[in-house]
Amino acid sequence: MAPPAADPGVSDAERRAIAEMMATGAYGWILPATADLTGTFEKVVAGRAEVVQEPTEQPYGVRDRAFRDPAGHPVRTSSLRPEPMRAWKSLQKLWRRSVEASARR
Repeated sequence: MAPPAADPGVSDAERRAIAEMMATGAYGWILPATADLTGTFEKVVAGRAEVVQEPTEQPYGVRDRAFRDPAGHPVRTSSLRPEPMRAWKSLQKLWRRSVEASARR
């Protein structure tokens, strides 16, 4: 999660280590999305990952969950609701048009 302090499963020592790595640019993350969050969650549980957060509807438009892989790495995946996804795609189109217009100048 970003920022590191937002993840309730991170210890103070881990939080300090992440903050130090972020300060050097060495810490990066991805947030994969899936169309079947529940099915993916079941596979993760079957794979012996530590569940940090079961699939949850968030007030900001996503359904997500968090776990730690067998090596202890934190992973969060999400499934967007259709309404925010449409809004996101509209924003992407506007951004692309803006970039294209800037390139033509």
